[in-house]
Amino acid sequence: MLKISLLIIFNIYAITSTTAQAEIDGIGLPQGRFVEVKQHRMHLDCSGAGPVTVVVDSGIGGSSIEWFLVRESLGESVRFCAYDRAGYGWSDPGVASRTTKNISHELRMLLNNAGEKPPYLMVGHSFGGFTARYFAYRFPNDVMGLLLVDASHPDQISRMNKLVTGTQKRTGGENPLQMPKGNSVENLPELQQLQAGFLNSRRKAIFAQMDEIKYFQQSAEQVRQAMPLPNIPVLVVTRGKQVWPENKQGQFMEKTWLDLQESLSALTINGRHLLATQSGHNIHLDQPELLSDQIRTMIRSYQSAVLHAGVVDLNQDGGSL
Repeated sequence: MLKISLLIIFNIYAITSTTAQAEIDGIGLPQGRFVEVKQHRMHLDCSGAGPVTVVVDSGIGGSSIEWFLVRESLGESVRFCAYDRAGYGWSDPGVASRTTKNISHELRMLLNNAGEKPPYLMVGHSFGGFTARYFAYRFPNDVMGLLLVDASHPDQISRMNKLVTGTQKRTGGENPLQMPKGNSVENLPELQQLQAGFLNSRRKAIFAQMDEIKYFQQSAEQVRQAMPLPNIPVLVVTRGKQVWPENKQGQFMEKTWLDLQESLSALTINGRHLLATQSGHNIHLDQPELLSDQIRTMIRSYQSAVLHAGVVDLNQDGGSL
């Protein structure tokens, strides 16, 4: 709690000194649009066209800006939607507790109110993987596939805490909920770096992060109970670089994380596991082309399956891969 309190104090001072200049420089201007969801506005940024709508969700503390490089790599041939969860980025704070169930229903309303049609390829990074999984469970007819990007696992805390003793917890030992992220944001263009820094330092973003951490275990249980998933393709992409310290505890957490990631690929019989060898936790920032290639591959496979089934005209929405 001391670390969190210090973080809040630091960011409050940062806000007062940078907000005015950021607004003058246009750093805080959104690229997408605002959509009303449950008495608050949410920010949605969609581009491109195609038969599948790719919907991406970020980890705790993240925003839609993080997906800039993946969006650029995909170009205009794919319908790509990034959004800011309540409290993050340009979205207003939410009115409901920050559990995965509530977040998923807000996302559903956001897409519906914005007129973004299924089928959806749900892409979830870190905590955003909970949203992707729960959304697929709750709305199975709307989801054609899951792409889990170094995604959270419902059992990660219980599994990793086996080595984190009470003393380590009290003295700031490695936290299985706080994944070391590195400085991948530096891979973004300068404007997007400034936007991310400005938005992530706002009080509403800090409180949203604290609330998601507060309800993490409840979210994990909701995802754990959200089975079985529809029989859809699941691709799990896991970081290849070690992010925890080179010690016994860090090695245990690295191995446990890899085991948990492997288990995610068994969520359906159509699961695959891919290692992003050049990436830390933020694969979408370290190897965006890897993700964009996999997104295209999953969409092509879906197009082929639907074409053979003779269900719809896949060219009706435009876009070619």
